[in-house]
Parts: sequence; C-alpha cells; structure tokens
Amino acid sequence: MPSVLGLPEQREARAQEELGSWLVVLSQAQEEVAAATERARVAREKVVQAPRRAGRCGHCAGRGRIGASRVELGHGERPPQWPPRTRCPVPS
Repeated sequence: MPSVLGLPEQREARAQEELGSWLVVLSQAQEEVAAATERARVAREKVVQAPRRAGRCGHCAGRGRIGASRVELGHGERPPQWPPRTRCPVPS
C-alpha cells in the first residue's frame, strides 16, 4: 500500500502526463486551424478574382443578388429566375 505522502506525487505525475497529452492535442488543433484559415484565405481570393477574370471590373465585383436573394427567400432557396448579367456602368 502506498504511503500517504506518495499519493500526491503519483497524482502529480499522472497530471503531468495528462497535461502533456492535452498540449499535444491543442497544438494539433492549432495547426488544423491555421491550415483551415489559409485554405479559406485562398478560396476567398479566388472568389474575389473570378469576376475580374470574367470581365467585370472591381466596382461591380462585389455586387450581385446572391446575398440579397438568400435573405429574401431563405437559405438555400433560389429565385425563380436569375437576373441577366449587365455590363459595368463605370467606364474602365
């Protein structure tokens, strides 16, 4: 039977091991968050660049009815007809 004085030392050793394993889990989670943040940044850049590559200027790139239709109709619903594409009113 362990002595009364040895019990806190055993508990401390187990707590140190558990802390170490949780620190490993934490660092892995932080790496995953960093990777996901980078993927989101790259995807966001692609979304912003797509209208420019399609011939729309930066002025019109952020305009569209997708966000408004989502608010009006509810998430995931589409309007009965998408509005026609128009040229940018701002001269290039």
